[in-house]
Amino acid sequence: MRANPVPDHDSHQRHRRLALLIGTLALAACASAHDRARYAARETPPRPLHTDGCTLVPDFNFSACCDAHDRHYWQGGSCAERRQADRELVQCIRQAGHPHLAPLYGIGVRLGGTDIWPTPWRWGFGWPYGLSCSSVGTPH
Repeated sequence: MRANPVPDHDSHQRHRRLALLIGTLALAACASAHDRARYAARETPPRPLHTDGCTLVPDFNFSACCDAHDRHYWQGGSCAERRQADRELVQCIRQAGHPHLAPLYGIGVRLGGTDIWPTPWRWGFGWPYGLSCSSVGTPH
């Protein structure tokens, strides 16, 4: 049997530099205290709104439902507002004539749209990564 080769010093240094670069870029992309204050104050997000219908899945005849949902997700806000946006999406898809597809899309946005994922479709995607729905109080 052959033993696994031990990485040489240069390879180890390259991996360390790559990890440092990735860590630095991740921190640079995170929200600042100023962003957190603006988010909590419900200001307009700094990034422009981009909608694409129902991201990664077919939008059949209900792309307007997904575009409205994208607007809510772009703005972000409280966890209660996220639940409401997801309920509205499911209801809109049902009203468009897709009662069996609506709950599947609802599950998809609940799992895939959470603010813990650094994706371009997460809750609050108009803001830098790192803001959470729990950093905003529930609406009055």
